[in-house]
Amino acid sequence: MPDAIALIVNPTAGRGRAATAAAEAAEHLRAAGLDVRAHATAGRGDGERLARDAGDVRAIVAVGGDGTFNEVLNGVGGRDVPLGLIPVGTANVLARELGLPLDVRRACAVIAAGHSRTVDVGFCNDRRFILMAGMGFDAAVVQELTRSRKGNIRLLSYASPILRALATYDAPPLRVEADGHLLATDARLVILSNARTYALGLQISPQARMDDGLLDVCVFRRHGLQALL
Repeated sequence: MPDAIALIVNPTAGRGRAATAAAEAAEHLRAAGLDVRAHATAGRGDGERLARDAGDVRAIVAVGGDGTFNEVLNGVGGRDVPLGLIPVGTANVLARELGLPLDVRRACAVIAAGHSRTVDVGFCNDRRFILMAGMGFDAAVVQELTRSRKGNIRLLSYASPILRALATYDAPPLRVEADGHLLATDARLVILSNARTYALGLQISPQARMDDGLLDVCVFRRHGLQALL
């Protein structure tokens, strides 16, 4: 097994803390006898490209938030290489869901020791996801956020996209079928969840487990914020 670790760093994550975290992580991993190759992203899609081009490494580690990890996941594709995470994002939903250390030193200790866990990955519209995929109002908010974002995403970054989607999004009725069963013909928001937590600590699928081979289908017949209240 190669001893090289590829660090894919989103330097703007965590209000710029990711760059410092990456330097600290590299120091800890090198002290553990590992060869560290650090690569910084400069814009959307870079994490995916860097992961795709990482070559023969022991593991690929995202230094950033959930969005950074998602790019790395899609860049790795179907290759058999472990993924790691140094969580320096806004919400760090994935790290909290898996019980990963939020402290850089402890996270590096897990990586250096080679501890791993097999989890499920979803696939939607040629994209992989590890936490959730949303349809309806949820997707409209993310689309608006992607269109209007400038720089790093913070919790307040969602305020304007949510308000704009509430004012302009005309939620069409969604027909939902799963495993051959018709679940709804009038859904306004559907979330395929691989994890318990949606965002902001909201647990919309408390029975979800990331390694049970299942996706939880969450169907809401109302749209907007009222669907999550």
